[in-house]
Amino acid sequence: MATILLVDDDPLVGKTLVDLLGLHGYAASRAESAEQGLEALGGGGFDLVLLDVRLPGMSGFEACARIREVHGPYLPVIMMTAFGDPVAVRRGYEAGADDFLAKPIDTPALILKVRAFLRLKSTHDELARSREEAQARARDLSRLHEIGRDWSLIAEPAEFNRMLTQRLAGLIGAPVVGIASRTPGARCPRRGPRSARPASG
Repeated sequence: MATILLVDDDPLVGKTLVDLLGLHGYAASRAESAEQGLEALGGGGFDLVLLDVRLPGMSGFEACARIREVHGPYLPVIMMTAFGDPVAVRRGYEAGADDFLAKPIDTPALILKVRAFLRLKSTHDELARSREEAQARARDLSRLHEIGRDWSLIAEPAEFNRMLTQRLAGLIGAPVVGIASRTPGARCPRRGPRSARPASG
């Protein structure tokens, strides 16, 4: 179920819209100010924001700009305004709003816009998940390739020792001259006895 945040200081309008959205299968919660709305968004879990322009304290325009700064361009924001002038509309789009609804709210238009923007967000989220899964698969394949390459080097002891020496040097942060290999059961060569020096006259 999609979750919608309504930011509106009018309790009557807020309750009406929350109930309306609930009737259409959306889980909606209300914030009475822009500050409360931003705090609620910080907890995550919202799919769309309905944001009033005129709010106590921080305006809807400023709140919209903050939403874009923190949550990016893919969280749909529909602004609601009783101002019919194009200046308010332009300010809203400049702040990052996706669309506008004029007050009093045309409820069929509201539901249609909400449905459309939620569909767009769902598509984006699905593409993002697919991209992350593809990147994870690419990382796994790279690791498998690295493991396969390492095993293939075992058949070539000199190359394997060179690769292992380089990795150890990187791990300890110091050059490693070389690694000596010893066959199990083999004895280390012993130096022969010293020949006695002739006594000096």
